[in-house]
Amino acid sequence: MVEFSGQEQRIAQSQNKSRGCLIGLAVGDAIGTTLEFRPRGTFKPITDMVGGGHFCLKKGHWTDDTSMALCLGHSLVESDGFNARDQMLRYCDWLDNGYMSSIGTCFDVGVSVSSSLRRFQKTGEPFAGSRARWSSGNGSIMRLAPIPIFYHQFPYQAVHYGGESSRTTHGSELCIDACCYLSLLLTCLISGADKLAFSTIDYQPHTKEIHEIKSGAFLTKPYEELTGSGYVIESLESALWCFVNTASFEECVLAAANLGNDADTTAAVAGQLAGAYYGHLGIRRDWLKALHRHDEICSLADALYCWSLQKTGGIVDEF
Repeated sequence: MVEFSGQEQRIAQSQNKSRGCLIGLAVGDAIGTTLEFRPRGTFKPITDMVGGGHFCLKKGHWTDDTSMALCLGHSLVESDGFNARDQMLRYCDWLDNGYMSSIGTCFDVGVSVSSSLRRFQKTGEPFAGSRARWSSGNGSIMRLAPIPIFYHQFPYQAVHYGGESSRTTHGSELCIDACCYLSLLLTCLISGADKLAFSTIDYQPHTKEIHEIKSGAFLTKPYEELTGSGYVIESLESALWCFVNTASFEECVLAAANLGNDADTTAAVAGQLAGAYYGHLGIRRDWLKALHRHDEICSLADALYCWSLQKTGGIVDEF
């Protein structure tokens, strides 16, 4: 019988959670796409990954959330670190040529993302996201997972680069604060934190909206008051509510998806949280089998994870 050291066990556990964070994003996206653009109350709640939806996707195929996350992840690995220009070039390749799309062409691109990419193409400035408060969509938290996986051994860098990753397409203070906060939370979950880490992590919000989320004010809301909107604060709040108030990955992402409207993104954010907590092994096997390019996404998660591990000589700290 082979015995593993405590350090080896911690590596296996955190790597499982890292895989879960990125795969969870894609699974949530693939489940939520069925109900995207459909107002809550106009459909029968789904109980499985079924595909279809507005874009008539095959079961297990995903949308812009996962495409952009894959662009970001490959950029981090292939650039050996954060490179905003390289990220934007990859996003533009997705927009114009279908790079990292599940169907070979770009679809479901948001207005903020599209306008930022066109602005970058004209000016060459990679931090092209609008800083206007009214432009505070959820398009940067939806793709965030590669950052906390890549920097899971370096939480302060996870916070900094979480915010920087938002600025490329979403430059408002709310979006940046949300990404900084969520990046640190995911880093802590990957390292073994419990669900209440959302309120105990060492992060000082810069906006009252994120401060209220960190305080747990959203927990007093009933499920019926949650919304699947594209506003970054409501999206993050709903995803966190579903994460904290459910007992499995499956329950979490289905609760998020069934909020309707921007269902794919709400479920993708919830999937990052639940995946980082329950791990890759905590996701239904039939969903993993159905997920488009599952093995490729897993390999990317491993490459992101190993970068951080190599920088610390293979030592993994417990949360």
